[in-house]
Amino acid sequence: MMPLQARWVEEIFQRFHAKYGHRFLAEYSSGVIDRDGCDEGFENTKRVWGEELAGFTAEEIKRGLSAQYQFLPNCDEFKLACRPAMDYEQSFLEAVKQYHNRKEGKDTWSSAVVYWAAATLGNDLNNNTYQSIKGRWKAAYDEAREKVADGRLPNEVPEKLIAISKPGNSISKEEGMRRFAELKKILEKEPEWKKNLRDKTTSKHIADDLMAGLKQSMGVENPSEEAQVKQPVEEKTR
Repeated sequence: MMPLQARWVEEIFQRFHAKYGHRFLAEYSSGVIDRDGCDEGFENTKRVWGEELAGFTAEEIKRGLSAQYQFLPNCDEFKLACRPAMDYEQSFLEAVKQYHNRKEGKDTWSSAVVYWAAATLGNDLNNNTYQSIKGRWKAAYDEAREKVADGRLPNEVPEKLIAISKPGNSISKEEGMRRFAELKKILEKEPEWKKNLRDKTTSKHIADDLMAGLKQSMGVENPSEEAQVKQPVEEKTR
């Protein structure tokens, strides 16, 4: 798993420096300056914290920064403030309630992680008690938290889908309207066989008009008159 982004590590150290002043610097400073002019002890501490906080979301880091500490926190204490002991049962109960509310567009989630875990289990949330499904729920929650942390899932609850019970097959309202427009266009399109028939009919009409014009130029009004014109010519030939 990738370490926490450097910008977040910098944010943590800047906030703690501003809050605890020299005590924070003295805690981690080695006094040895590297070629870039940075304190080696401080830089090593940042690297370790980044590795220890791998997988933590921005939301969790903000929680840790806003926590109240009696003393200057070390990395383990900060991690605990970012990610308190998880009450899986409580998050499950939230998922069941908000999953139902989402069908009416009235859902409010404490975090995107709970939503994505709920989306993974779908209707099984309503068909099982926590005790019978807690193993699956814990696995779904932990997986969702990891995917949100590394960016594979967005850290936000998406707009309501047409069918939350099957996220893979669900489409948004906008997507549904787009597909409907495409279907309407297909249905309104003239069938190929009809187009061909129309083209043939048009061609026949053109041919008939040309033949009629030719006959008129020859002084022939109808087929019987044409036969009468041809007959004397044939007799003279004999």
